[in-house]
Amino acid sequence: MSSINGKFPKKVMPVFGGHGAQNQNHQRENNRNEQRGNGFDAADIFAPQKRNLVIDSGSFVPDMTSNYYRTAQWATETARPNTNVKIIAELSGSVPDGTRVQINIIHNPTPEQKNVYETIHGVIIGGVVSAGWQAKARGADWNQGDFTFLIIGGRASRMSTNALRLI
Repeated sequence: MSSINGKFPKKVMPVFGGHGAQNQNHQRENNRNEQRGNGFDAADIFAPQKRNLVIDSGSFVPDMTSNYYRTAQWATETARPNTNVKIIAELSGSVPDGTRVQINIIHNPTPEQKNVYETIHGVIIGGVVSAGWQAKARGADWNQGDFTFLIIGGRASRMSTNALRLI
């Protein structure tokens, strides 16, 4: 046996001279392998799966065969420390009511720097996430930059499409 890129075994078929049926079968198999590109059959359990794609913060392309978040945003774009800020997220797909989600609050003090500021949890009921964050003024740079969040749960994830600034 030989391998494709030294990773996965591949059955080698003998190549016969001329343009007989066996040579055509060999060519057909090679063409199929080239079209697949990644060396996997769609039925392989190790084959890469399609996932939701985030092209940029405003352009979301969902994979319609799985769950995805239609919306994920802060209810307001400014807040004072020690106020509760509502998180709005709507899941498209099917999960049982009461499914927990994790929400990572991310502080972006500068465009180059991102830190997980806090992790909170919410619940999905009827496809809608119910969660809020008690805005906290922690550390010396809490009033610099803005806050976004990453919601994970319900077999999907998504970054918030807007940012929150503490004033």
